[in-house]
Amino acid sequence: MHAKNRTLVALMIVFAVSFYAFAQEKQDAKAQDVPSAEVLSKLDALLQERRETLSLAHQATMQRYQAGLCLVHEVLEAEAELANAELELVSNITARQVIHERRIKALRQLEKSVAKRVESGTGEVSQLYQAKAARLQAEIDMLRDTKN
Repeated sequence: MHAKNRTLVALMIVFAVSFYAFAQEKQDAKAQDVPSAEVLSKLDALLQERRETLSLAHQATMQRYQAGLCLVHEVLEAEAELANAELELVSNITARQVIHERRIKALRQLEKSVAKRVESGTGEVSQLYQAKAARLQAEIDMLRDTKN
C-alpha cells in the first residue's frame, strides 16, 4: 500500500472513531438529562396537588363573583391558572383540546354573564372587554396547541 493510501485510510479511521465518540457523548448527555423516576413521581404529585388547589380557588372565586364580592378579572385569572395547571398534566393533544374546549365554554358563559350585567347597568363595559379578550386568548391558545 502506498503512503498516500495509508494516510487516507488512517484519516478515515480517525474520523470514524471521532464521530463515534462524539455521538456516544451526545447520547450519554441526553441520558443524564432525564429525571429519575422518583423525581418524576414527586413532580406529578405536586402538579396534581396544584391543579386541585387551583380548582378549589376557582370555585371560591366564582362563588364570590356570583355574590358580587369580586371583579371579573379575578375570575379570569383563576380560570387561566386552572387551565394552565391542567394543561401541564397532560401531553396528549386530544386531552389538551378537551381542556381548551372546557375553558372556552366557561369563558363564553362568563362573557354572557358580564354582558347581562352591563345591559342591566350593574356591570362595567371594561369588564366585558376583559371577559371577551380572555375568551379570545383561550381560543388562540387552543389553535396554537393543535397538531396542524
